[in-house]
Amino acid sequence: MDCKDASTQITEEADESTQTDQPRNPYTLPDHINTMISVSCNMYLHAAYWFTWLQIQLRILQLPNLVLHTSNREAQCRKVAGKLLSESVFFGQPLLADIHQPEVNHDSTEHHCLQTIHQLEVWLLQYMKKLYKEVDSLGDPDLLERISRLLFQQEVAVNYAAMSADSL
Repeated sequence: MDCKDASTQITEEADESTQTDQPRNPYTLPDHINTMISVSCNMYLHAAYWFTWLQIQLRILQLPNLVLHTSNREAQCRKVAGKLLSESVFFGQPLLADIHQPEVNHDSTEHHCLQTIHQLEVWLLQYMKKLYKEVDSLGDPDLLERISRLLFQQEVAVNYAAMSADSL
């Protein structure tokens, strides 16, 4: 009779919870929320690109304060995009898109640049509000808090852009 030690036995049916070959995400988002987070990320990357373009225009116009502002906004947009991308990676597969190029305008004025800044900020805010509303309906308080902070930052940016545009 063949006797085997029970401590060395291997079962054919492995318990899925003990398997480590594939990391499992304990929480997944609905596809439309993941898409919205990815779209927001793309929008912030797009805005960063535009702020870089506006820096060039404002340097030509010799407006150093506005160059500094657009430089800061470009960096902030990249930072927000990184935060949104990390959310998207955590909850699923990020969806990244190509970024549309701004038109070359050699006749840019300070007023035109400030209007473009304000339009970018409002564009970002409108979508962040949609994302916040969708995440709010999802019922995930941690994700909602993170999106809420980004929404607040964007509201501040819109207010600043509006004040700058109104100052002309």
